[in-house]
Amino acid sequence: MRAVLDETVQSDRRGLYYVVAGTVLVADPVATKEALGKVLVTPNRKRAFHWLNEGPEARDRMVDCLIEVGAYAHVCVHYPTARTGQVIARGRALRRVVPLLLYDGVDDLIIESRRAREDGRDRAVILDVLKDVGLSGALKYGWSGKDEPTIGLADAVCGAVGAYLVGNNAKWFDALQEGGVIGELVYISPEIA
Repeated sequence: MRAVLDETVQSDRRGLYYVVAGTVLVADPVATKEALGKVLVTPNRKRAFHWLNEGPEARDRMVDCLIEVGAYAHVCVHYPTARTGQVIARGRALRRVVPLLLYDGVDDLIIESRRAREDGRDRAVILDVLKDVGLSGALKYGWSGKDEPTIGLADAVCGAVGAYLVGNNAKWFDALQEGGVIGELVYISPEIA
């Protein structure tokens, strides 16, 4: 089973919300690709889906797509996060999300690539998690850019959660919860991590 992982950062007056979502793709790849095709409906569209660059109609379509394909997500929110604490926050969030994905039977994980150094940090965390849970070699994982369409699914979960957390718009978060895509958010703070 495949999952895709992405993150977002939103802020309020107390600090940053560092959000990591591992979105499990339950439908077969063909059905997922067909559903994603409905999201990116403009004929001349050349760019990948990115929540922050989309209008409300594209966001609505992506939320509908997540529900249609039966995806579900494990979402971890590290808060408050200092601007200089994002690397630590990501590592802590990965340590919470990756075991949940493994428990669900995910054996193939695609992570949105950032840069080689950051991807290397992620790799080290994943290897530690696999060692800690005694499942070394049980997970195929790699990195991809936004050109991998399924990354847009995790990006949308992060975007909806981020908007909800800072009080911008709860509509998409509520729809994802009602559709069974998002359950309870896992919160961690610098003191508890």
